[in-house]
Formats: sequence, C-alpha cells, structure tokens
Amino acid sequence: MNHNIDEENITVVCAADNNYAMPVAVTACSILKHLPSSKKLNLYILDAGIKSINAKKILKSLDLSRCNVNFINTKDQFKEVPTSDHFSEAIFHRLLIPQLISKDLHKAIYLDCDLLVLDDISKLWDIDIGDKHLLAVQDFTIKTIANGVKDYQLLGIPPDCKYFNSGVLVLNLDKWREFDTSSKIIEYVRKPRKFILFGDQEALNAILWDKWQELEPKWNRQFKSDVEEDRKLVDLLTERYGEDASLEIANNPYIIHFIQDTKPWQYYRHPKKNLFYEYLDLTDWAGWRYSIWTVLWRKLSKIFSKYFVIKVKT
Repeated sequence: MNHNIDEENITVVCAADNNYAMPVAVTACSILKHLPSSKKLNLYILDAGIKSINAKKILKSLDLSRCNVNFINTKDQFKEVPTSDHFSEAIFHRLLIPQLISKDLHKAIYLDCDLLVLDDISKLWDIDIGDKHLLAVQDFTIKTIANGVKDYQLLGIPPDCKYFNSGVLVLNLDKWREFDTSSKIIEYVRKPRKFILFGDQEALNAILWDKWQELEPKWNRQFKSDVEEDRKLVDLLTERYGEDASLEIANNPYIIHFIQDTKPWQYYRHPKKNLFYEYLDLTDWAGWRYSIWTVLWRKLSKIFSKYFVIKVKT
C-alpha cells in the first residue's frame, strides 16, 4: 500500500521475508512509540515474500495517520547469491535502496528488523552526514577490516580500518546514486570468492571502508542472548571506551540489536523477551508468545505442506 510521501518526513527502510513479518511490525511500532507527534514516518518495506495476510497485519499494526507505508516487491533479486542459516536473501535487498525509493529523497535510515528502537529516531535522522556515503556503528566484535574482510590485502585496504555493523545505517542517497555505489557492492557480492564471511555487511565494508562516519555506539547496541557472550561484548566495549561509557552503552541504548541467531521471538529463555513482547503487544500480533506449542505447530505445518505438495504433484 502506498501513501503520499513528504520528503521532509523521516524515511526508514527495512527488508523482510514472511518469517520476519511480525518482527518488522514490532520494529516499526517501536519507532512510532518514541517518535514525537510532530514528526511523521515514511516506512519502506522491501518485501522478499511477505504473505498478503501478514502484510495486512503489518498495516493494521501501524498508525497510518503518522506513517506512510510502502511495500516494494524485491523477491528473488538475489536468488543466485549463496545464503546461510544466519542470513537470508532479504538482507541483500538493502543494497537496492537508492534505486528503489523515491529519487526525491536524499537520505534514508536502514534498520534490520531484529532490533528495537528505544529513543527518538529523529535524533539519528538529524545527524549531519556530510559527504560520507553512510553513518554506522563500529561492530562490537569485529573491530577492524582485517577481522571482517579476508581479502583485504588483495583489495588494497589497510588492515586497521574500523569495521562497521550494517544493522543500523544512515544512507546518503545522493552519494550512492552519484557514484553508482550499489552496483559496486552488488558486484562484490555476486563475484565468486574463496572467502566471504558476513554477506552484504562484508561487501559494504569492503567497498565503503573509507567512505563512512562512525555513530555513537548507543545507536546500535549489539546484544547477544547468551549472558556470558554478552558480558564478553561489554568487556570489549570497556577496552574500547572505558568502563563508565561501556556500561552506558550496554544499559541505556537508543537501539538494541539482537545479533545472535536466537531472537527474542524464537527463544523461550531470551533475556530480552519481555522487552520485545512489550512492543509486540502494540502490533496486530498482540498477545502472541513463544512456546513449545509454537515450535510444534510450525514443524507440523511444514511437514503437512511438504506432504500435501508431494501428494498433489503425484
């Protein structure tokens, strides 16, 4: 569904397939909860296969008087690119943003949909991007290019350059269009390589290693569901920023990003599940909770679908 777009509104882009229909609604509701009533949101959803019933639920979840929602069909744009359990085809769709959204827009915020916005996103929107291609937060665990891009020497990239996490990005669309940045990154993704560790995040870093500006880490507080693993993250932050700053980043983030495979809607013991459910209950999925019955139902549904398809074909 498309609504009139005001270029002065805050533009946010997310990419989701049907598995992430509910989380993308939660992310969008978390933005609106903290957005001042004087501000409006242009929300683009790069649709990698969201079923119509779930697209309708997303729309019902949002206050459309404050949010222009635009679904853009991007399914199968990167079907030839190798994927894994950790990242699906949908994550590559962010590379198409400058081409897909209105040419009248000069800037956009890209957000993964495994995160919650806990503060006013207009503060992020108002940060001056200057002549950089994007703003991002340094990855908490992958500190430098040498740790995140195996071919950095062949590419002529200094090993000690900072490496950014691609879950929260502010994009300078004018720069991307001027230098055809999307094509360069897509070429990197599609070119066969001996090593490619982190999908399009690696490609973004490989191409834009000297064309980005660092954001305050609170704009992308990378969180791990395993308590010990997350404590190690905080220890890394302490080494980088000092104890007081690391605790502030860890405990009072503007955005919390669930970076492990076990997400709060998929893991019964997730330490942030109640925070996630607080925002989930603002959506049309209100009241839904993860349980063993949820897992069994999904497995039975897959078995039934597979059996039914086989029977129909035969």
